[in-house]
Amino acid sequence: MVNPKVTNIAVPALNGGFVAILLSQPGGTSRIAIQEDPMNAGFGQGLVGYYVDPSIATANLMAYYTAQAYTAAQVLAALQALGAVKPNALQKWLLSATAVGQAYQPVQLGDWLRVHEGFGEFVGGPGECVLLVTSATAVATGIIISEWK
Repeated sequence: MVNPKVTNIAVPALNGGFVAILLSQPGGTSRIAIQEDPMNAGFGQGLVGYYVDPSIATANLMAYYTAQAYTAAQVLAALQALGAVKPNALQKWLLSATAVGQAYQPVQLGDWLRVHEGFGEFVGGPGECVLLVTSATAVATGIIISEWK
């Protein structure tokens, strides 16, 4: 398996707005994992946010929001109005060394078990949004994004 593309992103404190997680692999991303950077804040705070449908939150749409200088709240409202936030409920992803599942980090999307040996559907293409995230506490943090082709 080819090594993932790894990106570090700063995430604001709770109520500081959401950061849009955009895919960046040329040709598409088959799987992605998002988790807090353990070196950033010194302790796991957890993340909160929304799952976003990348087929609606396309690269062109996200570029438009950036060009128009939309705030994080405006991006969230616009994506909700388009039906791109699925489910339209705030999610919480806790940090745990032992627990696994949708309520825990890392947040994993795509053909994770490689059942289709890389020939399955992609999560999405470059510039498409898959998550909106922020820290679960009043302390800013950072995340590590790992993307595979």
